[in-house]
Amino acid sequence: MAVNHSSPSVPAIPHHLEHNAFKYRPDIDGLRAIAVLAVVGFHAFPAWIQGGFVGVDIFFVISGFLISGILFKELDNASYSIVQFYQRRIRRIFPALLLVLFLSSVLAWFILLPGEYQQFGTHVLAGVGFVANLVLWSESGYFDSAVEAKPLLHLWSLGVEEQFYIVWPLLLALIWKTRSHIAWVLGGLALASLGLNLWQTGQDATAAFYAPYTRFWELLIGAALAYWRFMQKDPAPALGAWRASGLSATGLGLILASCTLLDKTQVFPGWRAVLPVAGSAMLIATGPHAWVNRHVLANRVMVWIGLISFPLYLWHWPLLSFAHILDNATPTRPIRLAMVLLSFVLAWLTYQWVEKPVRYQLKGHRPLLVLIILALALAGWGALGMQGKVAPRHTNPDLQRVLEASKDWAYPDHLAKMQIDGQRINYLTAGTSSTLMLGDSHIEQYSPRILALHQQQPNRLNTVYWSTTGGCPPIPQVFNGAQQSCDKALNAALALIRQRPVENIVIGGCWNCYFNPPPEVAMTSCPSGQGLYFMENGQKADLQSEQGKLKAMAALGQLLATLSKTHKVYLLLDNPQHANQAPARYLRGSRWSALHLLPVSHTAIALDDATLALHAQLRQLAAQAGAETIDPLPSLCRDGNCAIASRDGQFLYKDNNHLRASYVAQQASYLDHTVLTRRPADIHALSRPSAPVRADQRKPPTTPPNGHPGQNRAANRPAQGDG
Repeated sequence: MAVNHSSPSVPAIPHHLEHNAFKYRPDIDGLRAIAVLAVVGFHAFPAWIQGGFVGVDIFFVISGFLISGILFKELDNASYSIVQFYQRRIRRIFPALLLVLFLSSVLAWFILLPGEYQQFGTHVLAGVGFVANLVLWSESGYFDSAVEAKPLLHLWSLGVEEQFYIVWPLLLALIWKTRSHIAWVLGGLALASLGLNLWQTGQDATAAFYAPYTRFWELLIGAALAYWRFMQKDPAPALGAWRASGLSATGLGLILASCTLLDKTQVFPGWRAVLPVAGSAMLIATGPHAWVNRHVLANRVMVWIGLISFPLYLWHWPLLSFAHILDNATPTRPIRLAMVLLSFVLAWLTYQWVEKPVRYQLKGHRPLLVLIILALALAGWGALGMQGKVAPRHTNPDLQRVLEASKDWAYPDHLAKMQIDGQRINYLTAGTSSTLMLGDSHIEQYSPRILALHQQQPNRLNTVYWSTTGGCPPIPQVFNGAQQSCDKALNAALALIRQRPVENIVIGGCWNCYFNPPPEVAMTSCPSGQGLYFMENGQKADLQSEQGKLKAMAALGQLLATLSKTHKVYLLLDNPQHANQAPARYLRGSRWSALHLLPVSHTAIALDDATLALHAQLRQLAAQAGAETIDPLPSLCRDGNCAIASRDGQFLYKDNNHLRASYVAQQASYLDHTVLTRRPADIHALSRPSAPVRADQRKPPTTPPNGHPGQNRAANRPAQGDG
């Protein structure tokens, strides 16, 4: 996130005004306003400003332009000092940042649970150290906490920016004496970073989003603009009034198009990031006298919002995030609007009473020393919280049970890794025979059982491979709208069985999510097929449409039939799914006051007819293809009712659709025969499969919280915001 470096209402930094090409420009504060309004709007009302996340890219361009302009001027008149540069950065960044981190930490202590507070401590430490982007990158994955539950998530952009300013001033000082090469260096670095962005986005969009080297080109575009203006020695653009106004209008159009046409389901940054970056560059390049710049961006309201844009950016997300955590759902529109208005108030107060005094009124080294001490104190507090040595207010044992369950996931711990066709394959080397696990997180969840067998029966265990992608069904021609990578795991699996001897193939997935998503599960963590589509002859069919389901089911049957000709193939049916399987559903009370856990040892949820019908359909599909089915329902359910906890009150699930690692390791024996070398007694025992549960065998379950557990699920749906 870029920061404000100038202000029309206070004395600007003297060196910033000495060079005529870098006089204060109110239109750039107006451009900041567009950037911050886009980000705040996207976070508060994503249905209205679905591409507002590009505001960060606008900030990067602005920052590169202003900071590099200062550096060019100082290097030109021999007043450059790396020490003074970082002193200015501390005065600019730390006052508002430390205030937001401190007050957010106080609020977090009151409302977060122990595990949440540990993660918050990690993010405080990362925020102070400007490595939040790297920490969030390392945390990313299918089971990462929801972004709404990370109050300091937005500090990733500050990390990218400050990492750039660790490298750029030093590099610029080194090459300044050969000034004729600066344009080439700028262009080469920007193109290299852009190329890495395009390549990395295709390989791993999350890495491309957070990595500094895939974002530096955006700041370098701003730096290139600053160098062009510096070489002009004149603030007036050499474009002519009409051309400048046309170019600035085009730039504004590109930004508005990015905010309205892009959305979070599309691959980003990639080539799409070029749109807001190019638009920002056009607006800056045309100068303050272009019509859009003079009449729209330099408007007093826009300039005022631009002046408070940095504290506004810092305040808005923690408030929205804490509101989400307190509601355990997307806050209502009035609450989100209230948080946005409160953000404006806090941003103005921070600007007036914290930022301006520290930057312009408090002279000498003492303010810098105080800021550094406060930063170290906050970093220490964050480190203690991260290690669990500072506990939040909510610490009773019942809460710990919920947290332990929600974090109980082991894949891919203790597994080796290799790459096939760009897809990571995890594996456990054991016997000469081998088994391939193909699917999504609903087959990944069984890795603890395989590891337990490796400890208990190492001489009988096959070598086991996992080719999986969380949230992607193992079905040919099914793609994900955001990443288009759902076929990677399948293609890698097919390559693997061509390269290595594989006897058994187990195909599993969140079949209910893709073909029959329960409404209350679809609205929470289950992928529910959203964004997935079946592609045939260039035509897309949404996986949630009847046509998409039929085509995907047929493709799955064809895959089973093809593989069954040369391998022993198992189709793993799915475990039950229901919102009331999630441990957090049994917490009662308020995070503001006290929380307690409802009794769960005798709670069960009825199997619904849709799940049983889907299982029957999949059984028939497997039988026609010559594959064997494995059904976990007889182990998880009795008389048509499925427990959510053991008799001693230990939860069986980590969320509403994934089994806990500890339960799987001890109890999921129904998968053993696919990975163990069989003995005669085993073959005889396994020839008598468990009978599937029928609808007429079900008995009334114990009612879980939030209403009846059976067919009428509408009353159990969590509150949802309307965008």
